[in-house]
Amino acid sequence: MKTLHILFFIIVFFAATIACRKNKLDPAFRSEARISLTANEADGARADSIVFTFAIWPSSLVDTQINLYAQVMGNLVDRERAFKVEVDTSSTAKTDEYEYPKNLVVPPGNYRVAIPVKIKRSARLVNAQAKLKLNIVPNDNFLPGPRVSTGLVNSGPSYSIIWSDQLTKPAFWDQVGVGMLWTVGKWSKVKHQLIIDATGIRNFQDLTTADKYYIASKSLEYLNAYNAGHPGNPMKNENGLVIDICSQCD
Repeated sequence: MKTLHILFFIIVFFAATIACRKNKLDPAFRSEARISLTANEADGARADSIVFTFAIWPSSLVDTQINLYAQVMGNLVDRERAFKVEVDTSSTAKTDEYEYPKNLVVPPGNYRVAIPVKIKRSARLVNAQAKLKLNIVPNDNFLPGPRVSTGLVNSGPSYSIIWSDQLTKPAFWDQVGVGMLWTVGKWSKVKHQLIIDATGIRNFQDLTTADKYYIASKSLEYLNAYNAGHPGNPMKNENGLVIDICSQCD
């Protein structure tokens, strides 16, 4: 019995030591309240950024709102807590191409709050990308949270929005069960434009399987008509590869 007591105290001692060490080394376990930035997968967020293109929308759309989210780590409190973000020096967006609220607060009892960012369609974005990277600024209420990967979308002390007025590869294109890779093949700017010309469909999010096969069918029909009208000079992508409409093909 005495031996069992000794073993018990040894186990408790080592468990406490490990817990304390984890609390000391891992910022996610420290006692200070922390706040992180993230975005929603459904809005096209992947890893540390969310990508948007105006090119798939009518020219009448001159701006749009992208929501980032601030997430609190630590105990909820019954008072309002202000937090602050700032633009990272690596950002390429011009100051007249975006707007976001400067006075940000987490309401009482909340752990997640939206940060609405208005991004604007400027003429230069036909040939360029704009990147806005926001960083959490430490204050009396919060320290920046650690980088955490929870699947497709990360959270952490910074998050980026990237936008342009060019056709860009949708983040979900190669994703199993969601993307277009298995119905129309590999993405390219030329194939993307072909699909738009053939179907009029510009947004490939939230499509059913039937929708995807309809797109593939109409796109193949359009491609065959183009190639028939250009004997010996089939449609090629921007890398000079002949385009086809099939699963995982160029």
